[in-house]
Amino acid sequence: EQGAGFLREAVTRAPDDAEAWGLLALALRNIADYAPLDQIDSATAACQQAAARALSLERDQPQALAALALLPPMHGDWLAAERRLRAVLARHPDQLDALSGLGLLMISVGRMADGTAAVARAAQLEPLSPIYQYRRAYHLWFGGDLAAADRTIDRALQLWPRHPAVWYAKLLIRGTTGREETVLHMLDHDEQAERIFSP
Repeated sequence: EQGAGFLREAVTRAPDDAEAWGLLALALRNIADYAPLDQIDSATAACQQAAARALSLERDQPQALAALALLPPMHGDWLAAERRLRAVLARHPDQLDALSGLGLLMISVGRMADGTAAVARAAQLEPLSPIYQYRRAYHLWFGGDLAAADRTIDRALQLWPRHPAVWYAKLLIRGTTGREETVLHMLDHDEQAERIFSP
């Protein structure tokens, strides 16, 4: 909501900026994905309108294309979702949201190698985003490379020591790979973990 607010202000100030409209479409797509049931239709329509405006200004605007590809739910419609995302990536191979969406989709249907490749590319393109780094750690773990998963999540924790999702990924990876004592020690003795996970 906060990001969408900033982007609404941006398109008010620069109504012919295609990228700003495309970024607004992506933010509105995320709002639609998490909206209460009675707000999904209006959020979906707002996303479609912002994407249409972006594409009217720039026919192949990558963020707008990604927003529209990600807008319909993936669950239960996996093949159509894959086709939409791959169509975006065929035109814009480094579009982060489409890469991330494809990675999630591939893992969801058990195609680990394809999912890991998409997430690895996103993490490479955006090395200073905790989101892509902790997802990369998960994918390495899912793919059986536990040592690389540990290195990735440890590095992420050095960069973002207070990020709850990074901590959760570390705890989950350690706690489900026979290292429960390490997790308990972290929770008992690490101040950052205590701050994040204390009730």
